[in-house]
Amino acid sequence: MRHRKNSRKLGRMSAHRKATLKSLAIALLVNESIRTTKVKAKAAGSYIDRLITIAKENTPVAKRRIFSLIRNKELIEPLFNEIVPRFKNRTSGYTRVIPLYPRRGDGSPMAILELVEKKPKSEPKKNKKEETRKESLPEKLKARTKEKPKGISVKPKNETLKAEEKREAHHVAPEPKADVKEEIRKEKAKDEQKKIKQQGLFKNIRRYFRGKSS
Repeated sequence: MRHRKNSRKLGRMSAHRKATLKSLAIALLVNESIRTTKVKAKAAGSYIDRLITIAKENTPVAKRRIFSLIRNKELIEPLFNEIVPRFKNRTSGYTRVIPLYPRRGDGSPMAILELVEKKPKSEPKKNKKEETRKESLPEKLKARTKEKPKGISVKPKNETLKAEEKREAHHVAPEPKADVKEEIRKEKAKDEQKKIKQQGLFKNIRRYFRGKSS
């Protein structure tokens, strides 16, 4: 008969059920929040509450009892030194179950199981090397702008533009050579002769048509 035995079976045998609760407890102590089904979350919550109440005694006997329940030596020290001191002012209710939407596929209700008192978030540490680099960069750029290369005189833009305009104003095209001059004269003479011939042709054509009309 099941007198005062209200534990959830979870559809498993006793050995399988104990193994699932152990794995859920280890996952919660490592990550401080896990996502599982609602029924498993409630069963694991009561199991973890029992572990924390035993760990509050902080004796060698308590450590042995917790090791028999978890079978993980690496989690015993963080449990006694980090997690238990957060719950000094609490006598029970060390975990919280947050319901979620049902799971896709079988539609079983899901939930988040987490510790009530979580680890405080620590600010990310800044590297000293990066800070020194950021501070030194603008100083280096200022020094480069102030320094001028030796043997090179840098003029402002306005002075260089004025100098170029003066050069263009005083610039004179070179005179053509004697051979080029003669070729230019010959070409001009040929053009004039062509014009004269064309004028004579037009005159003769006009006279021809006038004679016919008369």
